[in-house]
Amino acid sequence: MTLLAAYAVAGTVAAVAGGHVDLGGIAVNAAAFTALALAAALFHELGHALAGLAFHRRPLRLVLKAGAAMQIEGARPGSLGDKAAAESLVALSGPIASGLIGLAYFNVSTSFGTPFAWAGLLAVVDALVNLVPGVARSDGDRVLHAFTDPPSPAQPTGPAGG
Repeated sequence: MTLLAAYAVAGTVAAVAGGHVDLGGIAVNAAAFTALALAAALFHELGHALAGLAFHRRPLRLVLKAGAAMQIEGARPGSLGDKAAAESLVALSGPIASGLIGLAYFNVSTSFGTPFAWAGLLAVVDALVNLVPGVARSDGDRVLHAFTDPPSPAQPTGPAGG
């Protein structure tokens, strides 16, 4: 619920910044932004889930709180998914998905008078912020830790960064 409330507030700000001054235009644009932003967050997590499945690691649960996170089961010892490179690919697949959906939204409209441009900007910023190592639970931090201290195979790796 917190995530949707944050998107609704951001959508309202984006609608006003996009030049919408009437209440109807603000409401429609805020609702559209909220839906597009939520879709982008879910697409980011879907990227993690699909990459995990490629390494025979099942998605365990999706967590939606102040952000989104996908918890993925740990790799079996000795499996292909038990390598630092595999963990890195699972971690990087979320930001890649965010970048792709951001570009898709910009392909619809680059005018910041539309919710597509604002949601595209949010998705691209989300991708970049998630790549920063050293930020707890970010995808970049997961890549860093994959090479410095791999997770125990018996434990889930998630939640993946948001």
